[in-house]
Amino acid sequence: MKTRSESKKKKNYGKLTVVLVVMIVLVTTLNIPCYITQYEKNYEARTLTEELNDEVNRGKRLLIEYKSRVNYKLVEDYVTENLNMKKLENYQIEYISKSADDMSVVVKNDDDNGFLSRIANTFSIIAEYFR
Repeated sequence: MKTRSESKKKKNYGKLTVVLVVMIVLVTTLNIPCYITQYEKNYEARTLTEELNDEVNRGKRLLIEYKSRVNYKLVEDYVTENLNMKKLENYQIEYISKSADDMSVVVKNDDDNGFLSRIANTFSIIAEYFR
């Protein structure tokens, strides 16, 4: 059997052990709100990312739907009926083949051709005014 001294004997913890346990509990207690806020931020980021992906997919779907609704036959019918336009026939198309390089030359316009040209220009300006 146990003796009285053994049963009444309490365990004595050292001061260092008590301080370390208190510090561990304190640090753990302080870290819990950090983990909670980190979890909330990650959850919010995932939610926003999912919403963004949904909207991007919706935009792509609407673009495809828009392109499918533009029926070129309907556009052609509207143009021919309301705007009196006609589709070109093959005989109306003329292709031009370019055999040589084009070259343009700037010619100096000589306004001062003499006395008679000035009189002709004056009469043409007066005639233009009375039209």
